[in-house]
Amino acid sequence: MKRVKNWTSKDIEGLPDHIKRQLGTIQKSNKYHAERAKANKDWFPELAGRSFASKLERDRAKQLLLLQHAGEIKDLSFQPQVYLTRAKCGYKLDFLYRERTGPRRFRWIYEEVKGVDGYPWLTNKKLWTVYGPGILRIVKAGPHGPRVDKEIFPTG
Repeated sequence: MKRVKNWTSKDIEGLPDHIKRQLGTIQKSNKYHAERAKANKDWFPELAGRSFASKLERDRAKQLLLLQHAGEIKDLSFQPQVYLTRAKCGYKLDFLYRERTGPRRFRWIYEEVKGVDGYPWLTNKKLWTVYGPGILRIVKAGPHGPRVDKEIFPTG
């Protein structure tokens, strides 16, 4: 490869992808082609400056904030860490909140927003059924935005 003082886009076009990444001209994309999304601070000041892994996750955060303002949920937190198995294998979820079940009664809900069921997720889902600390709610994309797909209740 010839040495070039000032790289131009023409010089970089012909290079392999792994060299382009080393040069810092392009970033590696997400495995499932999800794009990071930022929240609009005009509508939801609570989300100002927060970045989400996907547009679906951002839209679910907006739904949960509306539910929190309506009093249906409380104590909403983003990306909580839980431990699965006795070996304390860490797992970072998307949301954690308490959902109203009756007057002055709430239960903890752990939530994961999924676009694609990849290999690590399938393993974590199996671990959750035995070691999960509570109800895991899986949210997927629906025709009118995020929708609850299923709930996993731990047996252990």
